[in-house]
Amino acid sequence: MSWEKTLLLSMLIAWTIGGVGAIFFRKRSVIQKYFPYVTAFIGSLFGLSAALLIFINETHFSFYIWEVTPYLSFTYSIDLLAAFFLIIITFIAAVVSIYTPQYIQRYEKSRPLSGIGALLNLFLLSLTGVVMAENVFTFLIMWEVMSLVSFFLVIIEHEDANVLQSGRLYLIMTHLGTGFIILAFLLMYFYTGTIDFAEIKSLHHMIPLTQKSLIFIFSFIGFGMKAGLVPIHIWLPRAHPVAPSHISTLMSAVMIKTAIYGFIRVVFEMITVSSYWWGIIVLIVGMITAIYGIAYAVVQKDIKQFLAYSSVENMGLIFMGIGASLLFVSLEMPVLASLALLAVFYHTLNHAFFKGLLFMGAGAINYATGSKNMDDLGGLIRYMPQTACLFLLGSLAVASFPPFNGFISKWLTFQSMVQLAFVNQEHILLTLLGAVAATSLIFVGGFVVLGFVKLFGIVFLAQPRSEKVVHAKEVPLAMRMAMGILSIGIVGLGIFPGFFAQQLSKITNVYFANAIYSPSMLFQLNTVATSEGSIFPILTVLTFLIIVGLLIVIIWRWVGKSRYKKIEPWACGVRITPNMSYSGTSFSHPLLIIYQRLFGDSTQSVYQRNRIHFLIILRKIFDVYFYQPLIQATVFISKQIRRLQDGSIHTYLAYIFVSLIALLLIASF
Repeated sequence: MSWEKTLLLSMLIAWTIGGVGAIFFRKRSVIQKYFPYVTAFIGSLFGLSAALLIFINETHFSFYIWEVTPYLSFTYSIDLLAAFFLIIITFIAAVVSIYTPQYIQRYEKSRPLSGIGALLNLFLLSLTGVVMAENVFTFLIMWEVMSLVSFFLVIIEHEDANVLQSGRLYLIMTHLGTGFIILAFLLMYFYTGTIDFAEIKSLHHMIPLTQKSLIFIFSFIGFGMKAGLVPIHIWLPRAHPVAPSHISTLMSAVMIKTAIYGFIRVVFEMITVSSYWWGIIVLIVGMITAIYGIAYAVVQKDIKQFLAYSSVENMGLIFMGIGASLLFVSLEMPVLASLALLAVFYHTLNHAFFKGLLFMGAGAINYATGSKNMDDLGGLIRYMPQTACLFLLGSLAVASFPPFNGFISKWLTFQSMVQLAFVNQEHILLTLLGAVAATSLIFVGGFVVLGFVKLFGIVFLAQPRSEKVVHAKEVPLAMRMAMGILSIGIVGLGIFPGFFAQQLSKITNVYFANAIYSPSMLFQLNTVATSEGSIFPILTVLTFLIIVGLLIVIIWRWVGKSRYKKIEPWACGVRITPNMSYSGTSFSHPLLIIYQRLFGDSTQSVYQRNRIHFLIILRKIFDVYFYQPLIQATVFISKQIRRLQDGSIHTYLAYIFVSLIALLLIASF
């Protein structure tokens, strides 16, 4: 047995023991706090080691666990694509396992912790099962287990009606998406006669072009629903905020990435890119998703809801890269297709790090203050300085400030859009699409900066707006360590882009062998085997840090210690109060006025002593113009169908008689 297989089996065994043992030890309070997270951590290390060995050595092997029938078996396969997503899953899972034991204590008095730990281990088993599945049967079973377990994790605080309603919506949407995925696999089975992924790939030429397009549409809807693409995103901004923060971290940083894995596996491997319009559809939907996600994120005042909409935006950016890659494939430009797909993988990895850090930071804020509402916070940097610094680093990364990781992947995505605009100037539609996509990235980038200036400024700066902040203190060491580990990854992915891009190009080479990038396309990343691409950003950053350090020392020596006393700033003779600073609502109000058609203008004011409190109710355009008419039409049709059930036996016999005549007429043809 190879080392990789041994480590993977050890991972599965550790998580299984954690899931079963957590329930077995449910009456032992000390053990139930730590046992499931110790097994989750150990299993994650086993899985991470195996995935790294497979990825570094570029190996590929398969194994099966259980054969239900000769045609239905739980078979697993690990290749470079699966290993990459397994690295993300296991690394984030290990960090979450460090973070959770202290964070989960806030639920200790209200519910047993053993069930939460057991579900966490089962969730990790299902996530890895999805990316390692070798056939349709295994994939769908693991996908369904992942959906059900995540539903139970979302509704942990099910006493709250809002939590339960959000969980139900998530369950409905995820199963609707699963239905479309099943339709795609059924079509593949109908023409290939197999459920094995490798055999489907080898027999894809037997699937007609029209049917491939149907498979593409079904896959895009099914996986897009899990990814949170507009307009089938409505579950994500509702489910992520109500789940515990360690679960929100796994859902945003890991679970929605399984949709990217599944879509790439189906479209790039099983059916191959066959039509020009596939890329156009994916790119346009991704662009709308990115703009919509960040626009609604900026106007939120709930921290986790802000981050959830930000995840929608980032999934839109990733699918923009996928759409550009599909377009370049259809245009027979493998180098540019590989560049766009490299941007997809890099941003997938980056998003897992900075969004994991930010959701953990939101959990830390909630842990210390008991609130997620920006309007209740403020001045937290005085009471939680380490958490504030880590949260600021994550904010800088997601806002694409160099030298952090978000800048690298968004730059690659931007390069892909620019290349799309200039690749074929005779094709006006393609040029226009590339120009609009590149411009939309700039627009989205500006809104991201605005949003995270608001988020960090309102929460951590100014003066405390409530007693919750005054009594806050730094979160336990384990929670800070977990966030610190992710912050190291954020910096490393930004400072060593050449090394990581070169490693990620191993995956793109599977689809586009012999693709060689030029240095100008990668902004000195140079993913081919040269060292300058990795050295350049390191020297730049080190030089910058040295210069800043010398300037600080010189200024301190020259000026010396300040002789000025710190006193309260003057405000026209009025004593400064927290109400004078911006709140989350007031900061967003100018945007609500400018984009009134998008957000609506529903504003309620409540008059209190010495102040006026404004409550802004946002209009969700897809709920109003898409889902509500759809629900109303469904209810109307259902009421009309209900009239058929009038209770008369004569009417039912007439229905049967008419149906038989219709069937005979159809059979006669």
